Amino acid sequence: MASKGQKFKKYKPELKVQILREYHKGETSISILSKKYKISENTIET
Repeated sequence: MASKGQKFKKYKPELKVQILREYHKGETSISILSKKYKISENTIET
């Protein structure tokens, strides 16, 4: 749950599409993508 006043980082739609493409190719895992793009695994999964 978010804390009161917490700011959320916004990601460009192009980045979201790129991450999804890489993931759906099946060549890499969410864990690797989260490290590559410095985004939490939970953010990628949702």
